[in-house]
Amino acid sequence: MRTAWNMLSRESQGVRQGVWATQKSIDLQMVYQAAHNPDHPIVPLMMNDFRDTVLKSWPLEDLTDLGVAPTSYIDDYRAFAFLPFGMTHDQQVMPSGAGGMMNGIIIPMLLEDGEWKVDLPGWRFAHQ
Repeated sequence: MRTAWNMLSRESQGVRQGVWATQKSIDLQMVYQAAHNPDHPIVPLMMNDFRDTVLKSWPLEDLTDLGVAPTSYIDDYRAFAFLPFGMTHDQQVMPSGAGGMMNGIIIPMLLEDGEWKVDLPGWRFAHQ
């Protein structure tokens, strides 16, 4: 989970931390300290919440066999990646037209400090 957490944009991490701290009545200063210290005692609790939140949005069975389709770049700082479900081969070409539709996850991405990060600011609207 720590690797997935590190793939989030700073805003997405901050929103998740703020929502979690508010729901659990945890001092935001302590959460901030934990965000900058992986050995902090509340980090495992934060990562468990992160895992639960992800699995509420996408069941674990949907997160297996994810593929990666070409990314759509909006501009130099924003893009959308499509991760189709059920990819079982190294390469798979989809037929064009309506028969080629696939289910999957569309992930908004944001370029931060030269790295593409997952940007999920909509989490602020998600109810647990």
